[in-house]
Amino acid sequence: MVERRYLVRKAIEHRGRVVGRAFCVALGIDPDAVRPANRPAGIEYEGVMWCFRNHGSPMDRM
Repeated sequence: MVERRYLVRKAIEHRGRVVGRAFCVALGIDPDAVRPANRPAGIEYEGVMWCFRNHGSPMDRM
């Protein structure tokens, strides 16, 4: 299960978008009163390259 701390961080990071603002409101955070931390883009998308790597297909074992 995802921790509340993670949900709050992601909601704040995406507060400029409709879904992010909705998450902020649902979590009891005023989306206009918070500011996301500045993070380099490389850190922001650190897991993306892992997603695009070929880790093998279950069909390869047949």
